[in-house]
Amino acid sequence: MVVFENKAILKLLLVCLFVQFSVSAANFFQPFNVTYDHRALIIDGKRRMLISGGIHYPRATPQMWPDLIAKSKEGGAGVIESYTFWNGHEPVRGQYNFEGRFDLVKFVKLVGDNGLYFLLRIGPYVCAEWNFGGFPVWLRDIPGIEFRTDNEPFKREMQRFVTKIVDLMREEKLFSWQGGPIILLQVVLQSRPLFYMLNRIVVSMRHRDQLLAWIRATLESEEYHMVINSFDFNSLSNPCASKGWNKNYFFPKISLTRISLSD
Repeated sequence: MVVFENKAILKLLLVCLFVQFSVSAANFFQPFNVTYDHRALIIDGKRRMLISGGIHYPRATPQMWPDLIAKSKEGGAGVIESYTFWNGHEPVRGQYNFEGRFDLVKFVKLVGDNGLYFLLRIGPYVCAEWNFGGFPVWLRDIPGIEFRTDNEPFKREMQRFVTKIVDLMREEKLFSWQGGPIILLQVVLQSRPLFYMLNRIVVSMRHRDQLLAWIRATLESEEYHMVINSFDFNSLSNPCASKGWNKNYFFPKISLTRISLSD
């Protein structure tokens, strides 16, 4: 009788632990809104000035991540930011890698476990002294492709990768409106230098503006209602400088969001 009761108690404890772990794994925070005004980001109704620390997860082993995140928090960071690295996540077209050093989901969850927010810079171009700017090598073999400009083959491949990352984060419930740590997403393009040839300035600027208009229309669609409107430019004539887009006049890499609670 005593043995039976002990087994029953043990099973009950295991169930309780499982339920507690499941809840904590699904919700790092209570779901909250992220928005902004002319002064600051507004998180859960409060203006916040946030300090971020950059940790590029593939540059360290998963065993090193907890210590790096903890040290960032100890140093005063309230946000961890990182690029995603396309050539690491899709080394062969259509074959994805989210294991080992490229386990993005695990890394974001570790950030949430530490009570920190996350800024996910999807790319697709990352620069960051990373080989080929993060573009997979196979991308250059796509017929008719031209990188980082208003080019249909490039836009198709870019949309496919961005969609993959956004859907993965949403499935894992990692966005703020799902109780996750991700408060900002950033599309980083760093379009081609505009002044490398004088006679190509107008053409290059037109292509850049067309590409940005396409990205904006894509990200503001219902499918991407949670995605940030943000770009990385240093130009005073930023074509994104309209309502809902960061102007970058004095803070060229600031990221703003219009995320709202949703299903």
